[in-house]
Amino acid sequence: MVAARPAPRRVPWREVGLPWLVSRIVAAIGLTVLGSRPLGAALENWDTGWFARILRVGYGPTTLPTPWKVGPAYWTTWPFFPLHPWLGRVVTVFGVPDLAALVVVNNLAFLAALLGLHRLARRHLSSTGAVYAVWAMALFPGSVTSAMGYSGGLFAGGLVWAFVLVEERRYAWAGVAMAVATAARPNGFLFLLALAPMALLVARRRGDNEARAVVLASVPALAFLAAWCVWCRQATGDALVFLHAKDAWEEVSIGQFLKHPLSGNPTVHVFLAALAVVAVL
Repeated sequence: MVAARPAPRRVPWREVGLPWLVSRIVAAIGLTVLGSRPLGAALENWDTGWFARILRVGYGPTTLPTPWKVGPAYWTTWPFFPLHPWLGRVVTVFGVPDLAALVVVNNLAFLAALLGLHRLARRHLSSTGAVYAVWAMALFPGSVTSAMGYSGGLFAGGLVWAFVLVEERRYAWAGVAMAVATAARPNGFLFLLALAPMALLVARRRGDNEARAVVLASVPALAFLAAWCVWCRQATGDALVFLHAKDAWEEVSIGQFLKHPLSGNPTVHVFLAALAVVAVL
């Protein structure tokens, strides 16, 4: 592992604030022009409605009387994890409307993600390289949902800061950050496959207790996921309802993708993946 420079002490508001603000403007223009709808409706579109439903009434039954039945399954709130609507409910206490609260939480969380990215990049790159990294993430096409009422900002913020904090040997706080990512999106815990080995390597290089570092960085996310599965089991009879409920969505399996990588839904993701690789290189 290459030795990293100490993180800068100054909070880089100028280096991060401008890309964040510009990306909000670009996203707003793109959503209103391409979506042909007012800004408020554009920011509250798509999956924002599911988070809003959770914020207002909770998760409810596993099958909802909606007209959106796909095959044998109904679209429901269960595939969506709870942290984003929970934080949105906290914001509504201050008089912010529920949909707007979700947008506020996502945008502020994405700002935190960019701050973490700059901190991480600055330890390994020049100041210019760190700024380029922030701009690349802020203007990446997939980041458009970070301006909406989605949970992507919390997901990105939790992940970025988990790796920042592991590298700074603050393993317990890294575990908290990873728990944030896991509570924001169902696939968050998968990044433990990268975070846990990193914690092991950092601890080994710096002379810390290796087992302790891995446990502190990993257990909070696993504990949340286990608790969530127990609650889902009690509420629905299915501990993995958040996975099974996705049958109502038009998803693409890994096998289908390998057979037909450039057909249907995967096409845009292949393009974004290629764009991300180019940006990194």
